[in-house]
Amino acid sequence: MDGAGWTDSGLTAVLTNNPDGSIKATYANIESLPGLNLGYGFVRSVVTVDVDNSNSIGAGETIRSNVEGWMDQSFRVNCESCSLPFESCPLIAGAAGVVTGAGLTSSFSATSALGQTSFSTLLTAGKGYYVEMLNGALEGHRFHVDTAATRLAGTSVVIDTVSGRSTVAVPADLLGASYVIRAYKTIGEQFPVADFAAGVSAATADYLIVYDVETATWKTISLLDLSGTPTWIMAGNLLAGSQAGYLIDPSAALFVHRRSAGAAGPTLTRTISGGVRSNKFAMPLPAGCRMGSNPWPVAASIIGRGLLNPTNASAVPFTGATSSGAADQVMLWSGDTTMGALTQEVHYYLKTTTRDQYTRAGNSNLPNTGAELLFRPLRSQYYCPKVAHPDYVMPLPWVP
Repeated sequence: MDGAGWTDSGLTAVLTNNPDGSIKATYANIESLPGLNLGYGFVRSVVTVDVDNSNSIGAGETIRSNVEGWMDQSFRVNCESCSLPFESCPLIAGAAGVVTGAGLTSSFSATSALGQTSFSTLLTAGKGYYVEMLNGALEGHRFHVDTAATRLAGTSVVIDTVSGRSTVAVPADLLGASYVIRAYKTIGEQFPVADFAAGVSAATADYLIVYDVETATWKTISLLDLSGTPTWIMAGNLLAGSQAGYLIDPSAALFVHRRSAGAAGPTLTRTISGGVRSNKFAMPLPAGCRMGSNPWPVAASIIGRGLLNPTNASAVPFTGATSSGAADQVMLWSGDTTMGALTQEVHYYLKTTTRDQYTRAGNSNLPNTGAELLFRPLRSQYYCPKVAHPDYVMPLPWVP
């Protein structure tokens, strides 16, 4: 957080005074800078204020913003995994107060981004939101917000205690822990219909497969054109109507299957952007398999994910064995690298008297793959533990 490793852009901001007294700083053509013209980049703002009028900058007078970034995301006429690692701007950042029932009392002041102090105006009726804990014992855990109840409560966040989107039950000892509230991303926002090819039936249309965290099932959503208006429709349920507002959980894995080139051509490339998560990330793992997102736009290894003993972030040890069938596994979708492939690349936790490592299944040389950057940005991966790890929290893979 001290700025080590960052390079000054040399750009001069264009400043605009806002009606509320704030100042907007605009930096143009950032992507043209050396090192930021490769289809991805990370930036942060630095503000120095001579608070004590000493004509020199002392401790506490330099403030660095959270990291923002962008990355080009490409989809071929193929079935490929996808994740959406960039965060939306927080509606508000606060500190947890006393937990009463499902209510998480907010101690935020009138310094919210909109200058408002009531959730009745901060939250939009009908939209989905979640709380993400930034520090403390529950860093990285998320709670699904009951939007309607929170709008009525006004000054406290009401958690939907039966939602499968919450990663842990709301404890009573959150007092003082920092959190932010963000809006969920939606299908319509992240996958504009103009970018994809619609069809008159599910057999011809581009479609998405989304891991529904709420129900722990996969949902197929096709881009159908039944009346001249391309619409994302849930497979087998036309009566459900448009799925443009479908909430994408931060941990949700996706597949994007483009069936035809359409207007975008053989490869659809778009730039996605937003905030870069600066905290750990909770993702409860059931016994068996679940596919999860890469919550950061950076590559990571099995060791970096904490999936090896004793580096794991779970109270329950992970399962190593002498064969792939008896051990925990990580699986990667082969279609991400090979056109048309419909198989998985399997890595398993090999544990013997002389080995304690991950290795690739089917390779008799038993290479140690624990340090390989298998978890690629913008992709999703399967986690297949033999026993459940409901408290699994991914370590932060980088120093912001």
